[in-house]
Amino acid sequence: MNKIKAIVYLPLKPEVAKRLNLPLKLPILAEDLVLITDQNNIPLDVILRGLEEQYSLEKDNYWLSYLVYFYYERFKQLLNARKYDDASTYLEKAKTLSYDYRYHFYNALLQTRLENYDIAEIEFKQALALNPDFPLAHYELGNLLFSKQDYDEALEEYTKAYQLEPDFLLPLMRVGDIYVELSQLDDAELVYKTVIQRFTAASKEGFQIEPLPEAYLRLGVVYNLRNQYEKAEATFKEGLKIEKRSEMLYNLAHTLARLGKHFDASNVLYEL
Repeated sequence: MNKIKAIVYLPLKPEVAKRLNLPLKLPILAEDLVLITDQNNIPLDVILRGLEEQYSLEKDNYWLSYLVYFYYERFKQLLNARKYDDASTYLEKAKTLSYDYRYHFYNALLQTRLENYDIAEIEFKQALALNPDFPLAHYELGNLLFSKQDYDEALEEYTKAYQLEPDFLLPLMRVGDIYVELSQLDDAELVYKTVIQRFTAASKEGFQIEPLPEAYLRLGVVYNLRNQYEKAEATFKEGLKIEKRSEMLYNLAHTLARLGKHFDASNVLYEL
């Protein structure tokens, strides 16, 4: 007979529960309470142990949804740590409890890391067959197709992702990358400028859209490719105001050297 472990219900601040996608009263094993020092930073293992015990006692959809969600969170954590066997274990745990499009999407990410690209493509497409309105799956499938130089299909997936979530600017930026690969630099310039204008305008209107310094980097490179070095210099400098990146500094140094500003170029390289 399995031993029942003592559970306590930790009351969370509403804003914390919402941000972390946790219930307002979080089930925690009594023995794990000492591991919680900050509501904003509850260890994932502690959350999972509490939810697993709670679900073993009360098998309803409320606790099931939280448990499956955090199985996928654990999967992502392990995937990023390159612990692929352990990640696969949590993927299968989630599937056993609740099978839906998420299983195929996350398995596709895993197969991509394992360089099983054909399987990954099938899995992304299966996820989209189950949920065609999932922008992140369209985006990741686009990335996979881009890596295979299947630019027409990649463009289609990036376009769908952006249409489904216009505030998700990464797919739009990748459209610009396709145009660069196809040497359609005028089209690439237009797309990168649109990306920059989207988050710049949103910031002025009080909306929060994550700025993308990569858009400045790519736009500056387009200007360099067209020998428009003054425009490239101005673009790189604007991007560096958002975030100082080594790629941006290196490209700025190259641009300054082409403009004959060798002293300035040396100073920039010194920052690398």
